[in-house]
Amino acid sequence: MVVLTERAAEAVRQFQEDQDRIGAGLRVTVTKANGGYDYSLDLEDEPSAQDDVFESEGVRVFLDRDQKVVEYDLTVDFEGQGFRIYPQPTPELRGKVEKALDYIRPALVADGGNIELVDIVDGVVRVRLKGACGSCPSATVTLKQGVERTLKERVPGIVGVEAV
Repeated sequence: MVVLTERAAEAVRQFQEDQDRIGAGLRVTVTKANGGYDYSLDLEDEPSAQDDVFESEGVRVFLDRDQKVVEYDLTVDFEGQGFRIYPQPTPELRGKVEKALDYIRPALVADGGNIELVDIVDGVVRVRLKGACGSCPSATVTLKQGVERTLKERVPGIVGVEAV
């Protein structure tokens, strides 16, 4: 799904007017790059047959089904002089990550620690190590060799883990 903020929708309408293309839709293009995703925006008069079409804040948005990043919903905002796209993890992705963390958690709890999911950004899972894990000298090894390895194996699209 693609959602435009009010500011983004207003900027799109202004761009449509400036380009004399009132009513044109906003094409969102997603490409994989460097373990994450790159996004681009353009005006397009009509959707293609393989597009999902959304309406957000009165603007038609086109997203090619083959380019859809299933794990993320996209929020488009306008800040200053440009658009920003914020991928938001879907509930399904969060659920898969939580399930994988539940698989790891008993080993951490046995050593007096725990782990909490904070966020998922461009395939990187951000976690908070709690209890004994937060101050353990082996926390970095546990994070990379235990948590990251398990998440990459169990959840497609995860490219890394970092502690916050």
